[in-house]
Amino acid sequence: MMPQLAPLTRLSESDLASLPESTRAALLGIDGVAACEALLALVEEIPCLSSHVADRDRWLVPASHLVAAIGRDCPVELQTRMLVRCAQTALAGRRRDEGLSHAARALSIAIADGDTNGEVWARAIRLPHLVMASPAEAAFEARSLDLALGRESWTLDNPFLAAEVGLAKAAWSLGQRDLVAARECLRSVRATGVQSTAQGGHVACALGMAEAVLQRREGQRRAAVRPLLEVVALAKSHGAHAEHCHARAMLAALAMEATSFEDAAHQAESALRHAFEAGPAEPQPSPWLGLPVDLCGSLDVADAVQRTAVAALDARDAYDGLVFFLTVLLLGATYLADSRAEECVEAIEEGAAALREIAAPALAVKLESVGAALTRLFVLGR
Repeated sequence: MMPQLAPLTRLSESDLASLPESTRAALLGIDGVAACEALLALVEEIPCLSSHVADRDRWLVPASHLVAAIGRDCPVELQTRMLVRCAQTALAGRRRDEGLSHAARALSIAIADGDTNGEVWARAIRLPHLVMASPAEAAFEARSLDLALGRESWTLDNPFLAAEVGLAKAAWSLGQRDLVAARECLRSVRATGVQSTAQGGHVACALGMAEAVLQRREGQRRAAVRPLLEVVALAKSHGAHAEHCHARAMLAALAMEATSFEDAAHQAESALRHAFEAGPAEPQPSPWLGLPVDLCGSLDVADAVQRTAVAALDARDAYDGLVFFLTVLLLGATYLADSRAEECVEAIEEGAAALREIAAPALAVKLESVGAALTRLFVLGR
């Protein structure tokens, strides 16, 4: 029999007092599994957005203490559940290495115990963040996820897990430029309804960003704006600066493409403002947008410009013309936000030349038209 559980969680008296009565009762009892499940239930009620990371960590930390105290008697399903929530929370907090480490541990434990549910959760969390970072590893993860989903002994009946799976497969499909598959994946996410729940804010944001990328890859620039504006509204309501920054950055690029330079500068200024508010962290580009840049954590505008310039080079080297095109447009918008119009024109012209080098002539022509409009407006003054 275990001792009273509350001291094992290391929760303060004020934290204990703030808990729902049923959760507090579990922590004052002797059933460690029930107490840990009660804490994880609290975590799962909190949206997995950058603005709520501290709220989720508040209960995840004591849950991890309990799991450690239970030791070998802790059920595998509870271990993987906790590690999955730790992974999601760390990734929302732009702690990618930590998040992927938690997911890898969950995956290892789930595979060893034959826990398909835990395996699918872990693979669905890992896959989107591997698409840009490690394409070969992402390909293996995508195949392994499909194999796990196809097991006859298991059914995908959790709508939150179904949404995560759909988003993961959409990120993979977009990275492969398989737009038909991506659209079907995003349709499956919408069908879960999770994006409309109080706990599904991160699903709504990811869904909106991925839908915008799909629309733009299909040549529907105007249609791509609407889901991004929905992400902005949701991020604003939650005070989620990282998600707000990512959406504004893409809006800035799209405004540049439309030669709406005043709007592009405004969107870039807003993206930078939220980037600074998001605070320092390791760069973690949004896997849903597919742009190889994260403005969050930039020290100042000059640092943000440098990050975007480096990201543009990375995109060019990867020979993805559209990603390079959009990243150069974002670079131009950040120059405009810093009142550096001449450098903006230079970046656009250099980007157009690079697009011709990587055999993307149609995008080169579009970028040249943007450069010509910039020259007329800022250099020639008409």
